[in-house]
Amino acid sequence: MGNRATKGKSVRRKQRHERILKAMMRLLEKGERKISTSDLVDEADVSKSHLNRHFKGREGVYLALVDRIEEHFLPREEVWSVGFPEPLQRLQAMFQAHIKFFTDNPGLCRVFLVEGIIPGLAARKMVDVNGRVMVHVKEVLDEARSGGSISEDVSSSAAAQMFMSLVQSRALTIMHPGTRKTAPDSGWQEMWTLFSHAVLFTDIRTDSDDSAYLIGDERNRQDIQTEKSSVEKTPPPETTSTDSRSTSPRHVSESCVDSTVEQLSENVLSTTRT
Repeated sequence: MGNRATKGKSVRRKQRHERILKAMMRLLEKGERKISTSDLVDEADVSKSHLNRHFKGREGVYLALVDRIEEHFLPREEVWSVGFPEPLQRLQAMFQAHIKFFTDNPGLCRVFLVEGIIPGLAARKMVDVNGRVMVHVKEVLDEARSGGSISEDVSSSAAAQMFMSLVQSRALTIMHPGTRKTAPDSGWQEMWTLFSHAVLFTDIRTDSDDSAYLIGDERNRQDIQTEKSSVEKTPPPETTSTDSRSTSPRHVSESCVDSTVEQLSENVLSTTRT
């Protein structure tokens, strides 16, 4: 009887803990510029004593939300590696999972972007988490470069910063209520394609100047120019339904990501509830 009562009390405590977090996320999602302790306890339907017992005040709630973001963004490396052994596939899956995470939790966008409403200690911790995420992305890019997937000319630090900028821009879009009516998680494929072709690949040139290349050495330039001349002399093939990108060794196939990323995201998110 005693064990059953203790277990029931533990369940109620966890439910109350989660209710307070969800209440803060709802208030953030509404775009409130100032959230008081009274606002929070009213939204969560708990007493101030319960709030202090669970989080030691309002700032403790913000810290817990930073922890939730950290647990999503910095899972164990093997969680990603098992589903996506190739580093560029892993990076694409990470990007898609991050967009899905903020689409499912729009209130956390403001914490991730370290808005002024976030108190000092939580803001500093979020900045630290973002820095460690960038280091992790850089490590994946370094792995890809070591394996020959991207050019040695690519700065992994700069590419990691651009990766984070893309995630932040999507979070900023999702954060505004007006955009949620138009599938805010759509369009990530186009963003990834632009990022991967502009940053990671070596065979990129401008349309206006054949001698201008974003990345690549003289050998790459000559190879591409030769390929262009060959294409100009060859009649265009018949149109087929096959996406030419799928045959490119440099293209990270979306089909190998789409079938598993949702399940992987759920596995990562489930760690935040334990």
